[in-house]
Amino acid sequence: MGSTTKRLCDALLNADNIDSYFDNNADRIDIGVDLSEFLEEKLKESGLTRAELFARSSINPSYGYQLLSGLRSPARDTAVQLALGLSLGVDDTQKLLRMAKLGALYPRDRRDSIILFAISNGFTLPQTNELLFSHSMNGLSK
Repeated sequence: MGSTTKRLCDALLNADNIDSYFDNNADRIDIGVDLSEFLEEKLKESGLTRAELFARSSINPSYGYQLLSGLRSPARDTAVQLALGLSLGVDDTQKLLRMAKLGALYPRDRRDSIILFAISNGFTLPQTNELLFSHSMNGLSK
């Protein structure tokens, strides 16, 4: 169990009630917001249209609409593509991955660390793919 998970477990076991645990740890646990709601909220904040998001994310529009409506769940790379298309920061990207029940980007993993670097520096999807390719890693989009 990682140190953050252990701290969360300790906080849960020592909480006076479950609501105070949820309130005090809302940024570290699944808050019950639907992934499609989160994506729609971030899309609205970005000022992009759905078509622009799908183009920036290299996602087929029909598949993209299914993701935004909650009919389909994204694969991990697809979720990262959406994050890049929305120009999300590291925290929101990790939140998106958590909400999609996918593994967070892990800085000890070479490919993930390249992606984290790209996100933290505002790279686009093509720029991120170029960086991955230059380090002999698979790109995000097919």
